[in-house]
Amino acid sequence: MINHNYFYLFISFLLGSAIASFLYAWAMRICQTGETILDPSKCRFCEKKLSPLELIPILSWLIQRGRCYCQKHRLSSGYFISEIVLGSAFVTIGYNYPMQDALFLSFFASALLFFFLTDAMHQVLYLPMMVINGIVGFFYLSYYQHQSIAISLGGIFLGFAVLYSINFIYLKIKQRQGFGSGDKFLLASIGAWLGPMKVIKLLFLASWLGVIYALFLMYKGRANLLTKLPLGLFLSLATPIIYLT
Repeated sequence: MINHNYFYLFISFLLGSAIASFLYAWAMRICQTGETILDPSKCRFCEKKLSPLELIPILSWLIQRGRCYCQKHRLSSGYFISEIVLGSAFVTIGYNYPMQDALFLSFFASALLFFFLTDAMHQVLYLPMMVINGIVGFFYLSYYQHQSIAISLGGIFLGFAVLYSINFIYLKIKQRQGFGSGDKFLLASIGAWLGPMKVIKLLFLASWLGVIYALFLMYKGRANLLTKLPLGLFLSLATPIIYLT
């Protein structure tokens, strides 16, 4: 049964924003040597360890006006935006789906945010997280949703095969990679949730989002960035749209 209890939705928002804060910190540190997500958070300027009051999602950023308490280091607005976005996503999911479905879909939303952040920050897609996301998606679609196992497996296979094939042909013709090495694994991971038909729709929509962004960069005179457009960004953005259609 769908839960429209406002206290439940409020808790969902708090949980989503807290998870987003964790995912943003994890994404920042994922390519940094000598630092893990288990290390305590600190100011990047003065090295001061952050207190619990400085780690409250959304509120801390607003109270501190986007700066560390030392006032010498500007905090990334990405923290604030990610916390708002994932918190809102959790509320939307919690409002429209029964609690059991909401748990799975909230995990999916969190994984998509993580993929978006790591690809945006470092052009890196974290393979262990993609594998876990694919396994959870396979279990949800095949066992919890009682869909045919072939649908989830088909989404995984097609997601991997289509980008692998395109990249293979591009490499033979241009002698260089057309996609990042992680993109095919990401599409396969998402395909476990969507099935093969929606994987094709997803790839088309993500490609068009990439084209629109490329035109925007050209309009802004930043065409030099066109060779560094990570497909994972647009796959992550397009997935919720395709999932709901």
